[in-house]
This record gives sequence, structure tokens and C-alpha cells, in this order.
Amino acid sequence: MKILRDRTEQRQIEIALRERTRALEILNRAGANLARENDLEKVMTQIIFLPVSSTR
Repeated sequence: MKILRDRTEQRQIEIALRERTRALEILNRAGANLARENDLEKVMTQIIFLPVSSTR
């Protein structure tokens, strides 16, 4: 006997969790950049490119 289950909701939750994790990783990197860099222009440049570099 097999029981079929709709996993749509579980998959949607997993996708949302991955997106949330990625956003938190970007924020974490931005915070680390702020903590170690004194040059505001460099910090802003690094933060602007974080989402791009984190997808690689």
C-alpha cells in the first residue's frame, strides 16, 4: 500500500528557506565588510557587488 502526498507546500517552504538563507549570507558579508573597512566608498562598492558575487 502506497500513500501519495502532495509535497508542493514543503517544496515552497524549502525554496523560501533557501532565499532567506541567501539574503542572510549577503547581510553577513556586508556586516563583515563594514567591520573591517574604513573607506566608505570601498564599503559601498563591495556591498553593491555582494549579491552578484554570492551567486557564483
